[in-house]
Amino acid sequence: MPSLDDSFQELRTKIKQGRELNFMSFEPIFYLVFDPVEILEVKRKLRSWIATLSRKDDFNVSELSIAKETHKIIENHKWKSLWHSHEERNGFNNPQYAKTIKQALVADGGLLHSIEDKLGNLSESNNGLLFITDLEALHPFMRVGQIEGHLQGKFEIPTVFLYPGVRTGKSGLKFLGFYPDDGNYRSVHVGG
Repeated sequence: MPSLDDSFQELRTKIKQGRELNFMSFEPIFYLVFDPVEILEVKRKLRSWIATLSRKDDFNVSELSIAKETHKIIENHKWKSLWHSHEERNGFNNPQYAKTIKQALVADGGLLHSIEDKLGNLSESNNGLLFITDLEALHPFMRVGQIEGHLQGKFEIPTVFLYPGVRTGKSGLKFLGFYPDDGNYRSVHVGG
């Protein structure tokens, strides 16, 4: 497995080259795949990576944290008190609990809307690039591929998902290393 720094350098190269048009997709979506045990190390390196892309490669880099967005959605949702009381009594191990939070995340004004807004704003700026971080906060509610699928056609600028998981072949990924293999990604995968 390549080091995080080597993976980042490969990512930089691929972003600067852009996406070639192929039979799968033409959207500039990139996944920096890393072992889930490296989540904290990735968080430590993120500021440096953003600075490098901004200063050396002249990108207007912005970050969207899935954890922060999910927290905002839950804290501002009409079912907030119901969810909190359920957590206190039962923890997170109820499929219905996860299903209702997923519904809130994908509903109008939810997580997909936040990402789409960020992509739209950055596409209006010169040389925009979006880092989507803290993907582990999607567990157990949904998987990353669902976001990519829902927003297909909206990625006009390079978008990098910092993906804790395992690569399986050229296009397959296992989210967090324990979800079943998913080969439905239309993105470029680096690392892992």
